[in-house]
Amino acid sequence: MESLKHIDEQTLEFFVLESDQVTERRSVIELHLKECKGCATLYQEIEEYYAEVKQIQEERIRTSEHSLARRDRIIPFHTFIDRSPISQVERIERKLPVRVALFLVRHPLASTVSLVAAFVLGALLLVPKEIAKDINPAYARPSGEFLVAYNKGGVELWKVHVGPRYDSLVFLEANKKLIDILDVDGDGKNEVICAFRQIFGEPLTNRKKQLACYNPDGTVRWIRRFQKKIAFGDDVFDDEYHFTSILAGDFDRNETPDLITHVESALHHPSALVRLNPLDGSVISEYWHPGYLKYLVQVDLDGDGIEEILAAGLNYLLKSAVLAVFDPRLIEGTGPTPAGKALAGVKPGSEKFYILFPPTLLRDVSEYIESHIGEMHLKQKGGIDAVLLENMGPSEMFIVIFQFDSSMKCVNVTTFDETKKVVKRFQPEAKFLRRLQSTEYFRELQTGVRYWNGDNFVAEPTMNKRYLEAIKRRPLP
Repeated sequence: MESLKHIDEQTLEFFVLESDQVTERRSVIELHLKECKGCATLYQEIEEYYAEVKQIQEERIRTSEHSLARRDRIIPFHTFIDRSPISQVERIERKLPVRVALFLVRHPLASTVSLVAAFVLGALLLVPKEIAKDINPAYARPSGEFLVAYNKGGVELWKVHVGPRYDSLVFLEANKKLIDILDVDGDGKNEVICAFRQIFGEPLTNRKKQLACYNPDGTVRWIRRFQKKIAFGDDVFDDEYHFTSILAGDFDRNETPDLITHVESALHHPSALVRLNPLDGSVISEYWHPGYLKYLVQVDLDGDGIEEILAAGLNYLLKSAVLAVFDPRLIEGTGPTPAGKALAGVKPGSEKFYILFPPTLLRDVSEYIESHIGEMHLKQKGGIDAVLLENMGPSEMFIVIFQFDSSMKCVNVTTFDETKKVVKRFQPEAKFLRRLQSTEYFRELQTGVRYWNGDNFVAEPTMNKRYLEAIKRRPLP
């Protein structure tokens, strides 16, 4: 049987938290703790720490001076990846009180050195009370298996255990955001909003399908799960949805916080933009889309003080890359679909713009080419660049850039040399390459952009009539 000399603190913390990191070694660790008094003592200390944290959270007294001082003196044993914007000197200074405290806990004060250390500790324990003056979360990020909140000075305020590989979510596709800060109740203190999305290759558990809002002290304010069985035509989809992105802010500039999230099925079709009440997580409205929306961004396109929500991706039913522009106050209905595929019981959407992109000449090469808008770049003088991507292999992309002005008129289409090199490997014929490099071809792509007017797709930049009707029917604040 495997034997252990001593168990390191990180492994014991994972053991206490029942992490998957130590699943295969649990029986060995349990046996060792029965035989080793030193490791058993350390295990008890770690267990008592997390029991205390749980009690503090449940009693909701973290913001008091007494509880903050206690919490900052008993610091978790696990050493986390620290990505906060502070210097190396500051980082070392912050860890010093922890090291001294742990020494005194584990070794009796039986020497002159210990007494000196006790004096140093007495001075250092005054620091948390100064730090505790700023208990307002300024940002949060994943670290190891935890969600960690920091104040504006980069000082850790609290952490919540999430699960294995949580920090791998920093490598998200496109610009999707799973953690954001928002003062949901206007009290001057920020709440932390976090989506626990699925990690590729792992089962979609209930925990990985929820959106949570944490109070400034780290206690749970609300939890939202999203379940709905819908059908586009005869295609029925299960209610296995998870949150994949968060947009938080005051988009309509009415001094009331807004929260918009994107959810998608485990199979990426369909998806929805969901507008929530930040106070309690209740659903205000939903917009259903027959495909995924890969890139989300907010920007005031027309300078009216309202930040539009831009959502881009792929419409599976229309087999085209798409870009939808929303007034944040009108996120409702469903996106355009072919005849017979409408979403039953849901009215047509109130998108401000819904733009359909033409396929490139690669469709002539293979019917399996999939087009989607994978990026958007905002211009300083207004307008955006929408980057259309077409998969040609595991790591090969054909890339076309559609340039729009602030009225969402497509003013130019271009590509770049790397794209031509990729195409040359797949389709070396001279005729194919000459067309790819011709001005006429990109002009065809530009004029191939289509706009949804509420009934049909048209060539001229056009707003959705249902959006215009909604604005006329009920002027928005």
